[in-house]
Amino acid sequence: MGEKLLDHIAEDIGENYVYVKTIVENRFKLLKLDLLESVSKMAGYLLVSALIAFFFSISLIGLIVASSWYIGTSYNSPITGIIIGFAALIPIGILIFVGRHFFFYRPIAKFLLQRFSEDEAEK
Repeated sequence: MGEKLLDHIAEDIGENYVYVKTIVENRFKLLKLDLLESVSKMAGYLLVSALIAFFFSISLIGLIVASSWYIGTSYNSPITGIIIGFAALIPIGILIFVGRHFFFYRPIAKFLLQRFSEDEAEK
């Protein structure tokens, strides 16, 4: 009788171990899938942001080159147009450098926090 009871207890412990092991493995798989989903969303947002920044930069460069060309032809001196074009870049660069936290870091951090809090709220 005692041996049957020990066998039954050992069998129950073995079954419980398999159940717990399966549950833990499934939770790790779900965690991996959640992480992969978050990373894929971030990569998508990063790609779109990079494309927007690229096209904005190309447009800004074209605008500065065109305005420098126009100024150079109006003063009949291409060097003057180039100097004024570079002079226009200096305040833009200073503005971007000084306002980098306000224009870039804070909005990106706020966006990421909102996205992750929305992802957590959906679960």
